[in-house]
Amino acid sequence: MTFEEQFLQSVRPVANLPDRPDPAGALCIVASIENLPEIDRAWGSRSALAVRHVVLERARALCRSVPGIAVLSGDLILFVFDSPLGGLPAATSGSTQIGFLLDRILGDLADQPVEIAGDVVFVALSLSVVEQKERAFDIAIADAGSSVARLGQEEQCWRDRFFSDMKAAGRLFSDDGLDCRDFDAELVCTLRNAEVIRYYEMVPFWMSHGVRRPVAEMVAPLERLGLIRRLDRWAVEATVCALQLNPGLSLGCNVTSRSASLDVWWTFILAVLGEQRAVAERLVIELSGVAPPVDLDRVGAFVRRLQALGCQVALDNVGGGGSSVEALAWLGADIVKIDAGCLREARGSDRASDFLRNLVTLARGAGADVVIMGVENEADLEIVEFAGATHIQGPCFPKDALADININSPH
Repeated sequence: MTFEEQFLQSVRPVANLPDRPDPAGALCIVASIENLPEIDRAWGSRSALAVRHVVLERARALCRSVPGIAVLSGDLILFVFDSPLGGLPAATSGSTQIGFLLDRILGDLADQPVEIAGDVVFVALSLSVVEQKERAFDIAIADAGSSVARLGQEEQCWRDRFFSDMKAAGRLFSDDGLDCRDFDAELVCTLRNAEVIRYYEMVPFWMSHGVRRPVAEMVAPLERLGLIRRLDRWAVEATVCALQLNPGLSLGCNVTSRSASLDVWWTFILAVLGEQRAVAERLVIELSGVAPPVDLDRVGAFVRRLQALGCQVALDNVGGGGSSVEALAWLGADIVKIDAGCLREARGSDRASDFLRNLVTLARGAGADVVIMGVENEADLEIVEFAGATHIQGPCFPKDALADININSPH
């Protein structure tokens, strides 16, 4: 089985990609604005219709450069492209070219905000690729008007938070926000020898009202808005770019559990990693928030696909509520990162120290290397060594570890 066939077979259950890596005939793609009901609820039906119209016009503009048509069906946009695809960069395979197209649609339709009554709104877009059948094509009609607003104080609180979240997203994803995003790097190194580096974790920051703040603070608002995949994909793209520019490094970046799904958001990145195994083998994807009610089957399929490409997967914040012990046993992660809170509690409690040691034993029994985070001094190193961990991470290491290497955010 070729790489293209393996790639499409693995993604197909979610992304619904065609079986053939270079499909003949028309290629149909359906785009859905996932947060249109929330836009309707916050600004009203007229504004929701205006957003839908702007996105449709963007779709039509795209079809003038990539020959095809875009039509509206209810609240969904149907693209039909002829094969072979035109207006795209040359690709070595059909799957890579489909990846180019899906990435182009996501970018052209959703990268720039829509202005509503002086506010900026980002649309949360989902895509699916649909095969042509002999029977008539049936497209589901989304009912944007089915959302019923709850009246009173609860509704006002929801609106206030929604507007606040969207304003913050507007600052983060604006062109000025792009210029203000950069990275720090934290060492993940072998216990007792900081010179043996497993990888550098890339930690993104951005400038908010003149203050440099961790992008992690934006995770909760973006999850509420349905925009977290946009942030996660940007972080992985930036990390892959850094790996391409620095062939001697191994780098890791965080992906939230809501993004850990084999769908069109990852089509192009997975195709790139499949064709550049030397890059994939130096990439560590750190999964966070893998706790109930997360679908472990969905996340597990994502983990196995990354591992098949040569990437390593780390389960982040185990023991601190960020990821569950069940996920540790189920996912088969290469690396398990123990939350810094476990180390803090172990400093003053024999019971907590025993818990830490048992957690490390469980992780190593699952075949993973174990990183304990939050190491600050020699006393912490003794606790970590007693627990049996293999690697450490924490503020005791120099912040300028990558001062000579450019890992700033690409546009």
